[in-house]
Formats: sequence, C-alpha cells, structure tokens
Amino acid sequence: MSKSELVLIVEDDPDLAEILDVHLQQEGFRTDIAIDGKVACEKAVHVQPNLILLDLMLPKLSGLEVLQFLKRRKDCTYIPTIIISAKDDENTIVEALNEGAEDYITKPCSPREMLARANAVMRRAALNQGAAEKVRKLDELEVNFTTHTASIEGKEIKLTRTEFDILWSFMKDNNQVFTRKKLLQLIHGPGVHTVDRNIDVHVVSLRKKLGLYGKKIETVRGVGYRMSF
Repeated sequence: MSKSELVLIVEDDPDLAEILDVHLQQEGFRTDIAIDGKVACEKAVHVQPNLILLDLMLPKLSGLEVLQFLKRRKDCTYIPTIIISAKDDENTIVEALNEGAEDYITKPCSPREMLARANAVMRRAALNQGAAEKVRKLDELEVNFTTHTASIEGKEIKLTRTEFDILWSFMKDNNQVFTRKKLLQLIHGPGVHTVDRNIDVHVVSLRKKLGLYGKKIETVRGVGYRMSF
C-alpha cells in the first residue's frame, strides 16, 4: 500500500540509519535523517514528521533531551516517538516512556519489528483523521477523539499519543477490564511484542496527569486495568 507519511530517523550510526531508511522507503514511507540531537530538533519543527525513530546516545543533544524539547512544544508534542536504543536497563526505559515516548525498542532490532511498530502508529493516525466527531465526558473530564485532546475544566492536559489511546479506550468502554495484552494490541496492533511494564509506565503517568480523575483508573490484580465511573 502506498504511503505518504514522513518518518524522521534520528541516528548517528550511518550504517544503521541507512538500513532503517531503506526498509522504511521499501515499505512506502517518506524519510528524513538527522545525525545529531540539535539537527533532530530543527528538522522536527520544520518538517513536522508523522513519526520519529529516536536513538538516545546522540552528539550535541541526547535523545532524551530531544524528546523533552519536542514534548514542550505545542506543535510537536503529538508527534509519536519510538525510541530505538542499545540501552536496555529498566530505569532508562521507564524514564523515556515517562518523558513521552510511545514505545521503546532495544538494539539490535529487526527491521521487520521496527516496521510493525511504525505501521501500527500510522494506522492509529489514519483512524484518528478519518473518525467522526467523538467525545466522551466524565464530569469535568472531556476526551475528544477527533481532535485527539483531553481537558479538565476546559484546560487541556498534555498527553502522549499512547496515553491518549489508553484513556480513550477506558472512556469508551468504562468499567470494562483491559488486560495488558489487550491494551498493547489496541495501541500497537496485533502481532507486535513489547514488554508489559511499558503499559504500566504509561498508566502510572496517565494517572498523575489526570489528577483526581486518575483515581478512577483501577488496577485489577493479576489482570490489568479498568476505569470505573
């Protein structure tokens, strides 16, 4: 299927950048490459990519600094970002997810796995663009699927795309118990494998951002989560 989505590859290893670039283009994506953190920030603002593949260990600005910069900007905060890094310790993964990354893939990763993640994000974006006006409310909490925004008392909450998708799932089917596997499938699509703790980190972050409404998200021991209202 022909695609027009633009993927920004942020990778200082020229060989790996080329491999990612070739496979993405073969899949039909348009691509751009940034070899350091400073250029990555400039290109993200200028070209507004549909997806960013971001290494953490970069010259000039680290990947984490790039992520923090993007999430502070209103015009970039909803650009989904997938971390691809050789750092596989839990603290680093949790920190990146807390800063707003949609997912985390450890190197070495197969191009097939990377493409599955990228395609899942693109499918979600396409569904959002083609959706009719959909709004769910819980008292002063309002979630709008069309504009991909959430607000409390009219004040917008800054959510990552993954956090929004989790919240929308909860709001759309309140009181339904979602297993971690089900949430992973809703977010990334079937056949994509990632660690359960990624979901846990997103839920913890979502609870904090929702304030008092975060208490509505309940942990169902040994199963997953639900939002009761």
